[in-house]
Amino acid sequence: MPLEVRHNGNHEIEFWTDSIQRVELNPTESYVVNSSFGAKTANGWMLLSPDIANFLSGANGPYSLLHLAAATNNAQTSSDRPWMNVGMTLTGNSDHSYVGQKANASDKTDMVIHWSDNPATWYGPDRLRFLFTSGYSSSSASGAYSEEGLEGMRLCPVTPDEVNVGIGDFYAANLSDPTITEPEERVDVVDGRVRIRQLPNEAVMDTADKYVVVNEDGVLGWQNIAALPDNCEWTMGANPNPNHLWTAVGASDPDCPDGEDNVGIGTNSPAGGTKLNVIENTPHSGLSNRGIFVRTEIPTGTNGAGASCIGVRAEAANGEDRNVGIQGTAFTPSGVTSVDNYGMEGFANPSGEVGQNRALSLDASVASGGVVDENRGVFSRATDNAASAENWGGQFEAYGTGTSATNRGVETYVQGTGSSQNNIGVRTYVYSTGSSSTNHGVWSRVDGATSSTNIAVYGQVGDTLTNHWAGYFAGRVQVTGSMWNNGTFIFSDADIKTNVEDIEGPDAADLLGQLAPRTYTYQSAQYPRLYLPSGQQYGFMAQEVAQVIPAVVSSTKVPAELDSLGNVVHPEMDVEGINYTAMIPLLVAAFKEQQTTISTLQDQLAAVQQDLASCCAAHGSTDGRSMSPGAGAGARLRQGFGDANAGAGEALRTDLFIVPNPVADHTQLRYTVATPGRTRLEVSDASGKRLEVLEEAVREAGAYTHDWTTTDLAPGTYHVTLYLDDSFVVKKAVKVAR
Repeated sequence: MPLEVRHNGNHEIEFWTDSIQRVELNPTESYVVNSSFGAKTANGWMLLSPDIANFLSGANGPYSLLHLAAATNNAQTSSDRPWMNVGMTLTGNSDHSYVGQKANASDKTDMVIHWSDNPATWYGPDRLRFLFTSGYSSSSASGAYSEEGLEGMRLCPVTPDEVNVGIGDFYAANLSDPTITEPEERVDVVDGRVRIRQLPNEAVMDTADKYVVVNEDGVLGWQNIAALPDNCEWTMGANPNPNHLWTAVGASDPDCPDGEDNVGIGTNSPAGGTKLNVIENTPHSGLSNRGIFVRTEIPTGTNGAGASCIGVRAEAANGEDRNVGIQGTAFTPSGVTSVDNYGMEGFANPSGEVGQNRALSLDASVASGGVVDENRGVFSRATDNAASAENWGGQFEAYGTGTSATNRGVETYVQGTGSSQNNIGVRTYVYSTGSSSTNHGVWSRVDGATSSTNIAVYGQVGDTLTNHWAGYFAGRVQVTGSMWNNGTFIFSDADIKTNVEDIEGPDAADLLGQLAPRTYTYQSAQYPRLYLPSGQQYGFMAQEVAQVIPAVVSSTKVPAELDSLGNVVHPEMDVEGINYTAMIPLLVAAFKEQQTTISTLQDQLAAVQQDLASCCAAHGSTDGRSMSPGAGAGARLRQGFGDANAGAGEALRTDLFIVPNPVADHTQLRYTVATPGRTRLEVSDASGKRLEVLEEAVREAGAYTHDWTTTDLAPGTYHVTLYLDDSFVVKKAVKVAR
């Protein structure tokens, strides 16, 4: 069961402590509060006071549904009104207030914050204040941490018919300036600023010549602008140009701006020699801060046929040093980062149909009779000496998504009609003194779909005349990937050569015999930037060829490849290559030597066949197929593979052949002796140091063979020399390979 405080009779309920009544709950009753009005129905109204008896000595009961009364001076009735019912009344300190509802009509209710003053005398001011407090600090004289608190606003009655509103902490302001006590205007802002986020958008007022002004005390008022005193700072023209406005023009005038004076906007110190100085030095976060914004347009629907719209036109004339139509400078002070600087920026963004769309159009034309040293349509320079700086003298980009669009990053057109001219469509010059730099006179790259035709550099001339070149390179050219052409000519004029010597056939054959032809495939995936061909290839290993014919092998550096941020994607690498063209003379010399050998062998074979035929005929065989052993050709053949006496007319010369070569473990040294004498075979290393005498013998003219085992030699190149009677005859190289 709930606890009930109950009285079934129509009597008040009282609460007492310390023998003093503190609370009284009305029975069903009515009584007069303010004698100026009739009785108020006070059924169930409650009074809470430290001393109710004191209150009831001057009043009949609570003034509203809840009444909080001080212990003394708590029975002010003159400020009470009949509508103060459903709410809370507060009385004390000889004043009265009420917070609650004010019922005007059915379902039409105001929420009321009410305060009052004594009617007999104007003891006030009695204010309505809005205070905010937080923690307490004894060192704070004002503000949220003070005993008084932070005042946000106060309403102060100045007469029975006027209330002024004060915004801000008037209490704190009075501590700083005792003359500030109460709001002196209908709205008085003691500190801070007033902001109106949306101005009225009604029709233009009929008092268009009246403007709001503010005086020294910060009080707003209005003034008729037509009544302002006249001055000469700006001059408005009369007919025929009544609405033109100007300043800083005309003869010298000590009292008014004249032609010697300058105009400043955003500055009170215009620079000398600058007619209009505009400085915007107030940052606006998130906005484009502009010193000047100019827009020129022909309004839609008006007749502007044949007209040109120019946003800004600048002219410079008669300068003895130089004339600059427009000069733009963008600079950033030290300590400021992540800023883009543009000395000049232009946009051309048409939404309709236009003939030509140019963000920047420059024309350098010399008038008839003018004389200039250099005439440039565009001159651009970028200088940044920072260690990791990236400098572009010019950067041009073109974007287009049209199906049949033509996009050109840079297009140049040069036309020369005079004789003996030097016309260049694009000229670049790169000068660098820094070590380990990578310098490109022209760097071009194309990234396109595989189904597209992608050409990084394209050159074309109309014909194949002697002095017409689609491309001309003065210096070495390096190509990664395949190169297609219709013929390659190499400088081979006798007038540009010296130290010309014949290539001996045996030497050429010996060198070619030491080469190892190979088949191979390139590691295209590991070295994508070399654009290596796919599929099986035929050729040599450069490192192996260098051991035999070092003159046809060279090395080059492939520069490091960087991404757009300067990070190394592929490091620099060294690559060796072979000049296959330089090997053609060796092939020709070896071919001629081979043809000579074939001719000699053919002659020897014919002589042998003749001897065989004669021998067989002497022994009674008519078909030349039988012969008896004994002296003659057969005895000579047992010496080797022929000799100088093999047959009449046979030519035999002293020579040396190594078969096979290169050699793994065993080979034969086959040599011929044209005249009888003492022979010697020596082997030496690649430096010429003699290692061993393989054979010494007295030989008749003929052909001989020496079997040579090379297992005790390390892999490498060696030389075998044939001597006859201690005289050098021939030296042959041999390659030992395992």
